[in-house]
Amino acid sequence: MQINAPISASTVLARGASGITLSGAAVLTASAPSGRAITLDAGSGAFLNESTSGAAALSKQPGATWAIYADNPTSTPTVNLGRLPYSFKQYNQTFDTNQESNPILGSGNGLFFANSPTISVNLLPVSKVYDSKVEASLSGLNYNVNGVLAGDSVKIKPAVGTYDSKNAGTGKLVSVSGLTIADATESASGVAVYGYNLSSTAASGAIGTITPRPLSGAAIASGSSFYGTALAPGAVSFGNIVGS
Repeated sequence: MQINAPISASTVLARGASGITLSGAAVLTASAPSGRAITLDAGSGAFLNESTSGAAALSKQPGATWAIYADNPTSTPTVNLGRLPYSFKQYNQTFDTNQESNPILGSGNGLFFANSPTISVNLLPVSKVYDSKVEASLSGLNYNVNGVLAGDSVKIKPAVGTYDSKNAGTGKLVSVSGLTIADATESASGVAVYGYNLSSTAASGAIGTITPRPLSGAAIASGSSFYGTALAPGAVSFGNIVGS
């Protein structure tokens, strides 16, 4: 569908089965004071704003919003928008999506894409000094996220992992469960991104290191005792000991 002339109405809905292009003098003006005033559904195709009005091609009231639906961000990259200002982006949404089972998560002007990206998580090296415990403290730097679409940034919420044992060593198996997405944004604009899915909420890898804990020792003076028992000459007292 190509729109090349001005359109004015209370609300505007345009649907193109294989794409929508705004060109020439196209300006879509909606007078509705609130709610979604302008909806453009590009179906299985791309959206392209080539209107001479650029960022003003979609005109609405301050309390209203617009929505653009397209196939995927590869066919409809940011440059296609002609500087139209948007507040969020959401995947796995089409114009016909059941909003009860798959609700819109952002507010303001939105971009919606039909594709549903799935990401996976690998663990990166983690280490600690022996502390007699199996807990592995993981930060955002210990997660490598795969499958993020170009231009997006996805962060995983830190969780406590587990070493395969409390013993010192290298190449130790570290496991973590209950992973969730902490934040997803567009790298360039910083606007919120919704709709990413995790292929698994658990991850593991032989990436752990537990280094031996250094001990401090001192010779015990002659005649000293321990719980009333005399210590042999030359006995040594050790400090910095944890656990058992």
